[in-house]
Amino acid sequence: MHGYAEINFTSSLQPNENITGIWHANHIFSTGLGLPFMPGVSAGVESQVNRFLGGDVSELNSLLESINYYNGKHSLCCFVDDSAVIFSNLNIVSEIDFSSGYWGWNESAEISAQRSSINLLRLEVPFQNDIRQSTPLTVVTDGGWQYLSSPLNEWIDGEPNNFTLQRDETSISGYYTITLGQNSAPVVSIDENTALPWESTSYNFTAIIDDAPLSAHACEWNISGSTSNLEVDLTTFPRDSLLPISVTCTDEGGLDGSFSTSLVLDGGYPILNSTDQVIEIAPGYFEFELDISDDHDGDLDVYWTSNKSDDWWYNGKLLQTSFSADSSLNSVYDNISERHKQRNQVEYWLAADITDDVGHTTSGNWTVKLIDNNGPVIIAEIEKIDADGDWIEAPSVTRPGDSLRLNLTQSFDDHSSIDKIKFSINILGQQYTDLSWSEIQHWELPEFDVGYHEINVAGLDENGNLAGQTFGVAIAPPIARSLEIIDIQSSTTDIEPGENQFWITVQNNGASTTEFILCSDDVCVDSIIGPSSFSQTTTTIVTMKVDMDWFETFSVELSYLDDSNQTVVKHSTSEYNSGIGFGGLELFIVVTLGILGIIWARSRNEPRF
Repeated sequence: MHGYAEINFTSSLQPNENITGIWHANHIFSTGLGLPFMPGVSAGVESQVNRFLGGDVSELNSLLESINYYNGKHSLCCFVDDSAVIFSNLNIVSEIDFSSGYWGWNESAEISAQRSSINLLRLEVPFQNDIRQSTPLTVVTDGGWQYLSSPLNEWIDGEPNNFTLQRDETSISGYYTITLGQNSAPVVSIDENTALPWESTSYNFTAIIDDAPLSAHACEWNISGSTSNLEVDLTTFPRDSLLPISVTCTDEGGLDGSFSTSLVLDGGYPILNSTDQVIEIAPGYFEFELDISDDHDGDLDVYWTSNKSDDWWYNGKLLQTSFSADSSLNSVYDNISERHKQRNQVEYWLAADITDDVGHTTSGNWTVKLIDNNGPVIIAEIEKIDADGDWIEAPSVTRPGDSLRLNLTQSFDDHSSIDKIKFSINILGQQYTDLSWSEIQHWELPEFDVGYHEINVAGLDENGNLAGQTFGVAIAPPIARSLEIIDIQSSTTDIEPGENQFWITVQNNGASTTEFILCSDDVCVDSIIGPSSFSQTTTTIVTMKVDMDWFETFSVELSYLDDSNQTVVKHSTSEYNSGIGFGGLELFIVVTLGILGIIWARSRNEPRF
């Protein structure tokens, strides 16, 4: 059950003017609703009359007709340009019929308000969660002013100068702003820009009108003398000629807008100059520019599609994209038997629709083949023979004497089957070429010395793609204890009788930390040496001070326990001798003194006479 409320502006709404109008409202409510300013609202108005007005409906009449409004806020009418709307000559007549299930009142008043200097009128409608908000509000102007905009414009319907706001769409409190403006002529255009499809026998022309949201328009057409804009047979006009078109649209206020143009009757289709139906490219980035033309349209629309990925498309004459190999090729994610198979060349279809501005479309189709430009993938495992004679995965470091081999079973090529690949291998500077898969799959390695040794394996597929991989084999020293003296140095170049200092370098040829003793006569020194590895041999320098006699050669004895706790003794003699450092004069004096001593001794034994 709804009434109605209406603001009828009777004057112009020009800026800086005092505007006037008439207010009418018919508020009708169900008896299930009560007066909000009396207790017991939820029980309904009949209960309120019986409880608080002694059951006298005339008291309710008097109460309703005593309502008085001074401005638009109290009446839930409006504000104009953020200023109060003044009410005068307010008249309220109650309308109560409990037997018919309704009650309410009619009200009327004269209103006035002061416009601001802004051209657009701002009409604010109060929302106060009031039962009067269920009454729709209609705004009527003199026709020269009209509705332009508002939030949630779906609450507005009607005509630009006579529209209604449904105020019961919300229970919130606040202000709903409606913008009014002077009526202006509509701006008219059509969708078509340059050309029309000449072959169309039932073409519809539609006017595009930019105007106030609720505006209605009547349009008059002139299409080369015809007033009909619907189901026009364009084939009755000469192909490739210019068709004159004009349209004039008039709004409800009598203002009109016009549009005129001449469009080409296009009877031709875009031309695609492309003869290469198969395109072979390398995987990756791809650029392809179409050679296309049209008799009228210089800016053709090109729409590309392909099965390169799901729902892929692209726009533009110059195609810039990429094509990648799919899962049909061999890969490291396949099991061994699958990755060793022969695979076909990867292909995609590529299509382009070339469309002019009237919808004429020419299509092109191509097959894109991806060439094989990747060499074989070489994957090797280093294996050794265990105690049972089985080949197992070798540890990261092996020892001299281990039997080793390369297991290349996991290797593959993306296109070629494994048996179509030619292999080569380089070990210790020795090159082996033109090897088949059966020859190289399990390649036994020679015995390596301690150290790090590189092995290069390469594969050549059917299309001439070469790729390889370098693998390293680390050979560590044996675990067994093995020491040796590799150098003896003296602190001086001239060795003389007496105390001399020597530096003895001991080398560990094994992979175990080893304690040892160095002795020279009765002088002994204890020491320890760390383990050697495949990347370096460990040495240690021991200092010894030894008292040497005349013409004595320095020698040293190295002792340590082997893995069986047996003592290993190794002797080493140096090139250092004491006493050989005298000069010629010093040696002559010594010899002369010796001879004189012998002569003197003999003379004492001769007879004195």
